[in-house]
Amino acid sequence: MAHHSADEAALRAEVATLRQRVAELEAVQQQLELAQEALARERHQLRTLIDHLPDYIFIKDRESRFVVNNRAHLQVLGGRSQEEVAGKTDFDIFPRELAERYYADEQAIIQSGQPLINREEQTITPSGEQQWLLTTKVPLRNERGEIIGLVGISRDITERKKAEEALARSNAELEQFAYMVSYEMQKPLRAIVDELRHLEARLDPQHDLLIEEVLARVTEAAQTAHQLSNDLMIYTREGTWGMLFQPVEGEELLRHVLDQLQEPIAESGAVITHAPLPTITGDISQLLVLFENLIANAIQYRGEDAPRIHIGVQRQGDEWLFSVTDNGIGVAAEHLDRIFAIFQRLHDRETYPGTGVGLAICRKVVERHGGRIWATSTPGRGSTFYFTLPVQPPG
Repeated sequence: MAHHSADEAALRAEVATLRQRVAELEAVQQQLELAQEALARERHQLRTLIDHLPDYIFIKDRESRFVVNNRAHLQVLGGRSQEEVAGKTDFDIFPRELAERYYADEQAIIQSGQPLINREEQTITPSGEQQWLLTTKVPLRNERGEIIGLVGISRDITERKKAEEALARSNAELEQFAYMVSYEMQKPLRAIVDELRHLEARLDPQHDLLIEEVLARVTEAAQTAHQLSNDLMIYTREGTWGMLFQPVEGEELLRHVLDQLQEPIAESGAVITHAPLPTITGDISQLLVLFENLIANAIQYRGEDAPRIHIGVQRQGDEWLFSVTDNGIGVAAEHLDRIFAIFQRLHDRETYPGTGVGLAICRKVVERHGGRIWATSTPGRGSTFYFTLPVQPPG
């Protein structure tokens, strides 16, 4: 009887243990179901999110096969369903040349682990439409950090590119128009100046001095208009003409510029010194304009003392850093950003004649050569204009 009671107690304990384990399993099952529901909600939310984004979003495996595509991407792929696209590669959808480019990019990302960020690329949709995309592709890693594919995001920038191209064409046409107007103005303005000088020379000194004064003012105005027309022609030409990069001897270049500036140098008593100048690579006609304008600017904006101008240069890595330092009137710090803009003048024409175009030309020349230009200055003590030129031509 005692033995039977012991067996019954053991059985009850075993049943209780089983019930506890069943309860634990039911709790685990419930937690698993809740987790699955939460995961399903998150998947649905994520899918809803990416499907409502206008960008093209996709995930590929290590073999560049599509795994996930958002609605916008499926639409541009010809309105296919996710089931139709899953498992396919770009070779199944795009022209072979384009597919090969995509595959090479993606395999490089997967092998190196380095992302491709914001690359502008021209593509062709399966329907044959030309399209510009801004594309980013990054490696996709699992929980162990292993690369299992990639995530891609592409934004359609076709309209932006069209607008940029239209603006570039419009600017080119405007520059060409300005150049032609400036060119056509040269001859009549030159003729007006010559005729005024001829008339002034024939004036009888006994005649009314007022006439002579008026003629002098008109002649000066015509000369200013002629110079402005010439500067505008140079400015627009620098933006539209092609460039011929070739080795240019710096010493010979400066010698030619100083020959061109003989008259203002002599009139101002300017003393110009320079460091040994290297051979630089660039368009010689544009480099002549650059150096001539910077030196002429230093002469023009001089103080009471005769101009002292020094041209320096040093190599910094893969570029030359040039400087043109003077002892002129200087520029206030708040105006330094303005002086390279076209038609920006800090002084009246009566005190310092000029067109307000010269430094804008300098900026355009330097930027077309792949360099930078800026200035430092102390009012009353002078300025230094810096510009860089690549040792090797851009591109």
